[in-house]
Amino acid sequence: ERRVLLQSGGRMIPLYTGEILYVESDRRLARFFTDGGTVECYRSLSDLLPQLGPGFVQCHKSFLVNMSRVRQMEPGGFRLRSGALIPISQSHKKAARAAYLHYLAERL
Repeated sequence: ERRVLLQSGGRMIPLYTGEILYVESDRRLARFFTDGGTVECYRSLSDLLPQLGPGFVQCHKSFLVNMSRVRQMEPGGFRLRSGALIPISQSHKKAARAAYLHYLAERL
């Protein structure tokens, strides 16, 4: 499992990618929603995506989602096992759907 090292409030916080549910970005402030709470750092999603690895997909200009935490894909977005609904934008819909189907196919 991969780890990503985040700088938040003067602290260095290592996160295992498996504990990340999704990442939401507001300009350059990235919020990592994890099993243990939320961690914020100043990073762009385009910088984070390669570090998080192939299990993460950008489904909206402001969201990355961990495919291993997705319960199902709905018309409104990805429904996580936690119940959260992560939106899928029209511009990312085709790629998000393909990534989800690929993820499911690998698990069979």
